[in-house]
Amino acid sequence: MWETDSKGTRHSPDVVVKTVTPDFELYDAGIVPANPDAAFLYKDRKAMADDFADASKWVSETDEKYNLIFSFASCDMVGVRWEMHGKSGKHENTTVHVPVGSPVEYKGIDILQVDLNTRMIRKAVSSADYLNYYAALGMDVLAPALKVKTC
Repeated sequence: MWETDSKGTRHSPDVVVKTVTPDFELYDAGIVPANPDAAFLYKDRKAMADDFADASKWVSETDEKYNLIFSFASCDMVGVRWEMHGKSGKHENTTVHVPVGSPVEYKGIDILQVDLNTRMIRKAVSSADYLNYYAALGMDVLAPALKVKTC
């Protein structure tokens, strides 16, 4: 679902409708460093489909491909360990600071709850190695957190 082609284009919003339930939620506490309020990426399927339809925000990576490292399942829960390999892209709306085509790699874990009647994903909790991801894109995410406040 998240993979991109050489132009940074993701799948159409139709793949979202075919994969997740209408009440789907995606929670990812690490996606925005030091901002837990941004942890809910999607609170329903419509929000996710709308996001996929706005392709302009997805061009920080191109040639994005995912490999499955490990998975397990128990009743309606599925755990997936994955890795992403891609290249940096460039767009005026991104904060990418490395040459276009630089390698981008990181790993993550998703815990998925599946609706057993529809076999669609109802809930996803994600955790990924975003510090290495942001560093590969040339983003300085640690500097603001390391500044010492004085009285």
